[in-house]
Amino acid sequence: MSAAFSRTRTLLALKEAHPMAMTKWWGKKRHAEAEVTMHVSPYLLNTISPWIPTFPKKVVDRFATWLWPIGTAAGTYYVLSWADHEDHKEQYNHRY
Repeated sequence: MSAAFSRTRTLLALKEAHPMAMTKWWGKKRHAEAEVTMHVSPYLLNTISPWIPTFPKKVVDRFATWLWPIGTAAGTYYVLSWADHEDHKEQYNHRY
């Protein structure tokens, strides 16, 4: 009895939910790829705690890398303040 209605339009439409031209394209579709299935609370992410034990080692390793910009800025500031001080001394000596 089930064979009698196996080729009705309704049952054929259920089998083919997409046109024949799309059969090959839909056949290769991966199901649930990159689908969000679970959300994590921001309070449970634990973003800072793993960083704390490695922080001192990273500071020591990167000290030489960041030394030249800090040293250059400090040297420039020292030279400018020294020149300003010397200029004020000269102006003080020649005020009258």
